[in-house]
Amino acid sequence: MPDAPGTYSLSRPGERRDDVIPGRRERWSRSSARALTGRRLERLDDDVKAAQPLR
Repeated sequence: MPDAPGTYSLSRPGERRDDVIPGRRERWSRSSARALTGRRLERLDDDVKAAQPLR
């Protein structure tokens, strides 16, 4: 049976978060995921621009 979503730390993928308090888990992961995704998308955007041939 797969683990419940949110049992893994976003900052260190693959690491179990056994100390997560169920009531707080969603609020933590929602805000953190938004912050991490924003940063990841910015970097991805730079990578895409760098990979495009100069016109």
